[in-house]
Amino acid sequence: MRRLMFVALAALLGAAADTALTWNATPWRPQGADLALQTLAGWALLALVLAWPAVRLGRKLRAPLSTALIVVVAPVFLHHMVRTPLRTSGLGGETLMALGLGLAVLLVALAVLVWLERAVMTAGVRRLASALLVVVALVALWPGGATADDAPAVLAERRDAPAGRPNLLLLVWDTTRAMELGTYGNPRGLTPHLDALADQGAVFEEAWSSSVFTLSSHASMLTGLPPSLHGTGLRRQQVRATTLATRLKALGYRTGAFVGTSVLRGGGGLERDFDVYDDRVDPAVCDTHLWSLVHDLQVLAAALVPALRGNGLPHGFQDFQRPGGEVLDAALDFVNRDDPRPWFVFVNLFDVHWPYLPGDEARRHFVADYDGPLGGYLFRADDYPEGYTPDERDKAHMVDLYGAEMWELDRRVDAFLDGLDLERGDVRVVLTSDHGEGLGEGDLWSHEHLAAPQTRVPFIVYAPGVFEPGTRSRRPVAGYDVAPTILALAGMPAEVRATLDMAGRAAHDGAPERDIFIQDFDNTRPALDSHALVRGGFKLLRRDGVDTLHDVLIDPLDHVDLSAEHPELAADMAAALDALLEATVASDDGPLDNMQALQALGYLDAPAPAPDRESGETQR
Repeated sequence: MRRLMFVALAALLGAAADTALTWNATPWRPQGADLALQTLAGWALLALVLAWPAVRLGRKLRAPLSTALIVVVAPVFLHHMVRTPLRTSGLGGETLMALGLGLAVLLVALAVLVWLERAVMTAGVRRLASALLVVVALVALWPGGATADDAPAVLAERRDAPAGRPNLLLLVWDTTRAMELGTYGNPRGLTPHLDALADQGAVFEEAWSSSVFTLSSHASMLTGLPPSLHGTGLRRQQVRATTLATRLKALGYRTGAFVGTSVLRGGGGLERDFDVYDDRVDPAVCDTHLWSLVHDLQVLAAALVPALRGNGLPHGFQDFQRPGGEVLDAALDFVNRDDPRPWFVFVNLFDVHWPYLPGDEARRHFVADYDGPLGGYLFRADDYPEGYTPDERDKAHMVDLYGAEMWELDRRVDAFLDGLDLERGDVRVVLTSDHGEGLGEGDLWSHEHLAAPQTRVPFIVYAPGVFEPGTRSRRPVAGYDVAPTILALAGMPAEVRATLDMAGRAAHDGAPERDIFIQDFDNTRPALDSHALVRGGFKLLRRDGVDTLHDVLIDPLDHVDLSAEHPELAADMAAALDALLEATVASDDGPLDNMQALQALGYLDAPAPAPDRESGETQR
């Protein structure tokens, strides 16, 4: 029993260290007792599994405290050493070197601790040391840092609101294609409340995402720069450019961000200068080193045992996303705080992203009868028939599921906007999406191509007194227009806003043939990157080092190359794209910081490779 107490002490110390490291790694996130309690429970289970070898080894070495500490900590420590090289390069030389180094560190630590325990610790000293370690662990486990309840008091210390500044809402419906909205011509009635809001504001009919990856696209929206100029993407998940939060805080705004996906978790710069950056989408323990080990073991088990696969999500405890209702409730709580300053709130809603799992009511309204093999988990479903190719009926079913989720989200957002009391006239809203989604058009799925279904997004501005109700604009806009638009609504002088624009863009701000850049830097290798430039009714697509020219209206899937018919236009657009790429921020390729979330949400696991239209080979 005495030796088991040392194992329990080791679990307590492991939990305390893991909790402290997690607090230190997530300073923007309020942490309460839930993190400490969940982490302690996890380490207790680990200690229970390892109790027998810890006791046996402790008896053999005559050092029960030292061996318990090393044995219990060893799995988490070794996983921490190898997880980055293992995820980026597999079981190769780099991973084996990291494993060898980790084992060497553990063996040296074990030797030193055993020598100390055997040389200087009597039974009484060991008990005293154990008691001191318990005290240290309990202090480390005590909730630290600012909590959600502390925030209003902190905010109240700041200066009063500048007169006349409106409240600002950036509402991003993740993975929303413009073609599903009634205000963009969809007749199904999927978004009646959003359509009504659009009727009271301005609709930009030709709006494009700046990227097809959630992180890089949001970086464009919050910085006012295309991916080439802010440099954020899959290979560099760091936002170094100045964001809206920083600029609006300088104008006296309080700032809050509320996101529905781990792809936008803090730590990479998006959280900078937000008074509140609410990115808690899974239980608190999921941020710990222990859970990282558990997650990877579950992924390995799912790969070996089909029954454990969970449709691409090997455990229900963590799914890297949260319902829009939770996100919107948190945002509304922030808005309603007793603070006289105007607010800027950024909300990301992940509901219509894969998987497509609408509720029963939405299914009754919008999902037709279907008895085929395709479901909301698409190609990652456990029961997906190997080698099966979806037909038109399957694709129509996926459009139904996706549309039903749009309808549900529309109702949630309407309730949230009711809580903002827009009729008072002091709130300005910009609603858009980070990218669209392919649902089988041209056999393209997900959002890994620059075709219209993946890149045409809504862009709606509700701003009483700025835009007349019912305004419709043909001016082309992109995701990087979000930041200048919001700063204009906040009253920032135009000459200051122009510093956000690319060189020369502000000079022809209203030109109908304004260039729009869409980029995909979000690949594991630069050779897979692709780019597009849209000018007027044409798109220049650069993929695999080859430029093709397409009519965006009659050829939304980029099938027909018009370069031979318009050689001068193609050359001019290629030169403009070259000029942008020459200014590209270095990608600083490195480890993928959020690999777990990216894999679980399908970003690093292409769900349905599409045949190349000309060669018949497979694209990524």
